[in-house]
This record gives sequence, structure tokens and C-alpha cells, in this order.
Amino acid sequence: MRKKFWLTAVLLCGLTAGACDNSGDEAPSADVSAPGKKVETAPPTPAATPQAAPAREKESLPPLAPAALERADRLVAFANAASLALSSGKYAQADVLAAFVEYYLSEWQLAKRPKIDARADAALADGLVPPAGLFTAEEVKHLAAHAQAMDKAIADMRTAYGELETYVLDANIRDEGARGRKLGARILKDHAAYKAARQAWLDIVEGLSAPAEQTLLRDHPLRRQIVAAESMFAVHSKVNALLAHAGGQSSALASLRQELQTLIAEAQKPPFRASPTVERLYRQFLREMSGYALELTRGLAEGFHNEVRMELNRAVLASRSAYNAFVRGANERGR
Repeated sequence: MRKKFWLTAVLLCGLTAGACDNSGDEAPSADVSAPGKKVETAPPTPAATPQAAPAREKESLPPLAPAALERADRLVAFANAASLALSSGKYAQADVLAAFVEYYLSEWQLAKRPKIDARADAALADGLVPPAGLFTAEEVKHLAAHAQAMDKAIADMRTAYGELETYVLDANIRDEGARGRKLGARILKDHAAYKAARQAWLDIVEGLSAPAEQTLLRDHPLRRQIVAAESMFAVHSKVNALLAHAGGQSSALASLRQELQTLIAEAQKPPFRASPTVERLYRQFLREMSGYALELTRGLAEGFHNEVRMELNRAVLASRSAYNAFVRGANERGR
């Protein structure tokens, strides 16, 4: 079984101001393997720290049984496809609508609702159905229930958002924004239900896919670079978690900015055990991450107002897109 390159999934769009547009993202090749990461609160493991990774690269471990490798590969492939689905289409749109509503409640300006593609929605939902044999019957039952809860919350958000658009466009209504606030609160409540269902779904999948990832990644020639990328995306998530709550978070955000800059510096160091073409793609990803770090610096200096949050969001998407390109290029070179 040849070495796999890994994609870190990012599900951050709804936590910063501004829209997430996934329409330009291409799906990575089928050889890309990656689970979604539950990184909001978990601290980096020793294996994920820049100092520990080079030593782990040199470890000589006994070979794994083919059956264990095959199962790990299937788990990670499913988690990768599912995490991409959850950051695309209607699932990403839920975060977008919530961000639009938060902006409306602050500035009283409402963005136009994104278009709905029923066929694409159905295809994405199919991506959350696990292949036979990967999960127990009870786990499959819970996964289906959480997916259904996500779909219901998204449908409710879309309906309420349509009502909000109608309300905003009706110049004859004069209620000092009362109905707008009520609809906005309803949409944000539905979004909270969506996020809870999404996290519950991910908790089940990650319970098996995270160990499977480590199984496949342990002897990878680019293990240090891949683990560093995962840690960088974890910083994104932690920043967004802090920005979701008003208050004195400057010291924590400054620490995360420093952590990100350290990770970038470590990831830039040689050796890079792949072709120059693949290395260029990875370095483009690091440049996008550096752009995110610059926006963090700006936010710490100016305050995290709407423009800064929007730029942070764009930087997250640019980082993800660049990492996807690295993964695709790595897999193509590996064939």
C-alpha cells in the first residue's frame, strides 16, 4: 500500500464574520485520505508538537497487518469524504447564513441568500452515509439521526432566512426591527442545533478515524509537515472559538498568533521528502497561513472588527484551498 497524503478538514466558516464560498473548491482525488479533526478544545499531543515530530519520523516500528491497514485506509477515506461534504454546499451554507444574520443584527443590512442546489444537497448527504462494516449498527443509527437533525436545522434556517429577506424588503412594515430580531434569533437558534448535531456526528466518526489516521501516518515521509499543518488548522479553530465570545481574549489570541508563527517556521525547515513540485505547493500553503497570521496581528492592533474578521475568514479558506492543492499534487505524484 503506497503512502497516503493527508487533508485536514476545516469547518470554521460560521465563526467569523463574512461569507464562506465553497463553490470554487474542487474535490481532491480519491487517493486523498483525511479525517475531520476535533480541535476546538483538545491541546496538541506530543506527536503534534514541532519539537517531537522529527524524532517520530525516525522511529522504526513493526509493520502492521494488511487487514489493519485496509480498515484504517477505509475509515480515513470515509472521514475525508465526509469532512469535505460538511465544509461544502448546504452544510457550509448553514454557517454562511448564520454569519449573514449576525451581520444583519449588528448593521441592519442583509446579504442575499445563497442559491440552493437540491441535487448537490442530496449528493452531499449521501457522503455522510458510512460504508458497510465500518461502524456498529448502533453507531450507524446515531449517525443517521444526527445527519437528519443537521438537514432539518438547515431547512429551518433557509425557511426563516427567506422570511427575513421578505421582511427586510417590505418598506411598509414599521416595527423598529422587532420581527427582524425575532427571525434572526430563530435562525441562530437553528444554527446552534445544526452545530450540535454536526459535532455529535463528528464525535462518532473521529472516535475511530483519529487512531486510523495515526496508523497510516506513522511512517509517512512528510509526517512532520502534515502534522504541522493539522496543528495550524487547530489554531484557526481555537482563534474562532475565542472570537465567538466577546471579552478580554487578547492575551490568548496573542499566544495563538505566536504558536502559529512557530509552527510555520518549523514547517519551513528541511528536509522535505517529496518532489520540488509538491514542495512548492506546500510552501504556497505556508504563505497563506502566514497571511492569516498577519491578519491576527492586525486584529490584535486594531481590534477584531468586522473587516478583520472577514479577512480572517478569507485567509482560512485560502489556506484550506492551498492545502487541498498540495494534497492533490502529492497524490498525483505518488501514483
